[in-house]
Amino acid sequence: MKPNYQPSRDWSALRAAVKQGADSVYFGVKGFNLRDRAQNFDPLEIRKVMDYLHGHGRRGYLAFNTIIFDREITRAGKILSQARDAGVDAVILWDMAVFQHAKALGLKVHMSTQASIANYEALRFYDQAGARRVVLARECTLKDIKAMSARRQRDQLPLRTGNFHPRGHVSEYLRPLSVVALRARKSANRGQCDQPCRRRYHIQDEEGRADFMLDGKTS
Repeated sequence: MKPNYQPSRDWSALRAAVKQGADSVYFGVKGFNLRDRAQNFDPLEIRKVMDYLHGHGRRGYLAFNTIIFDREITRAGKILSQARDAGVDAVILWDMAVFQHAKALGLKVHMSTQASIANYEALRFYDQAGARRVVLARECTLKDIKAMSARRQRDQLPLRTGNFHPRGHVSEYLRPLSVVALRARKSANRGQCDQPCRRRYHIQDEEGRADFMLDGKTS
């Protein structure tokens, strides 16, 4: 049976995932993961979360996958220290400052799809940097994934690869731009996406000539 990974937005979801047989659960803390609208956990709950998961023979991964601003580095480091002390099995991240802090603390690193890893050279770079798992860019086709996986196996890279099912983002290199443009001071890369990519749009030029319809499924 393939591993069954489930997200957990609160204690109710966490217990349900374990009850339904999830092998691993990924969860986030307030302000530092892309599920900003979820209830999420307080950093002080990380140990309690991990005690619960390990007590049931499950693994727990901390999703720490937002943009990190300079003013947040100190707090981010403190949370990573709490994650280490709590026995988190790995941290899912993409910011290189967070990567550096996590590695210095001895935490296992899993690269988020937000890192936009779409070629073998980038895959090998993160392997050499110490990542243990890489979630490839959502732009990768099945053919791309198969080719990179074959090269990884041939070169005997120890890291594992995975992929994340895409949504219809109007974006550039997986950095959604429409949310910032339509919703002032909100960023999808801070977990604040209200999904304008799923709405219907009528596109026209300055002279009023309509060119095409965008239904949220085409980017």
